[in-house]
Amino acid sequence: LSAEIRTIAYRGVLECVSNVRKYASAKETRITIADHQGGVLVTVTDDGRGFLMNDRVDRLQPGHLGLPALRERVELAGGRFDLRSAPGEGTTVEYRPPAA
Repeated sequence: LSAEIRTIAYRGVLECVSNVRKYASAKETRITIADHQGGVLVTVTDDGRGFLMNDRVDRLQPGHLGLPALRERVELAGGRFDLRSAPGEGTTVEYRPPAA
């Protein structure tokens, strides 16, 4: 993988783990990094408090730039980003930066 794609993958994990520590009150966090069609698939899942999915995770807001910025970096590089969460059910962030 290029240095740019490795950086996106690494910084994304840092952002997700930081969010879990700040907001989720999780007991367990699972990080998976796997080969995927010549690229990489990163999944960060927690069993924390979760949140309602709404447009707040799609817009950059002062003090809450992390997930929207990660989504933007991944998609601008040509990758895919997915976020799933619900109150009481934890959160899963999955992203696939492109191989090149």
